[in-house]
Amino acid sequence: MVRRQCCFTNILILYSLSNWLPTIVTGMGYTVQTANLIGTVMQGGGLIGTFGLAWLIARKGFLPVLALTFAMATVSIALIGQPGLTITVLGVIVFVAGWCVVGGQPAINALSATFYPTYLRSTGVGAGLGVGRTGAIIGPYLGGVLLAQQWTPQQLFWVAAVPALVSTAVILTMRVFMRLPAPSAAAAPIAH
Repeated sequence: MVRRQCCFTNILILYSLSNWLPTIVTGMGYTVQTANLIGTVMQGGGLIGTFGLAWLIARKGFLPVLALTFAMATVSIALIGQPGLTITVLGVIVFVAGWCVVGGQPAINALSATFYPTYLRSTGVGAGLGVGRTGAIIGPYLGGVLLAQQWTPQQLFWVAAVPALVSTAVILTMRVFMRLPAPSAAAAPIAH
């Protein structure tokens, strides 16, 4: 159940940021071209983050890496809406948020797979992603409602950071109550 909660909160953030980030950045006074560039930086951070997190997880394990990843996501998302950011600083913050949120989703999927026997693995991961898709619906809708109420960018990104904080707490709880096999350098990838 906790893995499904992480799918829900992470996909909620992912789709909220993907859908509303350029609009909010434009509202912060940046040009449309800059706002589109910032949206691209987030996705680029996610692409690189996917590979970076896979490398880290293979060496340090799922739970420590994901706990740090979601804690970094919380901070970086909360910082996006701060007034007076230069384009360079905003780009770095959004890159980190993309690394953590977009790059973190495949890591959540892989973590979920470790809890199921082989014959149930795709069903278990699919169930988590199904729950996550409700976050893909709720997140952008909620973002639109808050934008319509004329929340400031700072307020919007503080609210957007809350699901990442919840994911951090869930991963830390998993670390206390669940034991996963330690990463092994001898473990070979399985290809089918």
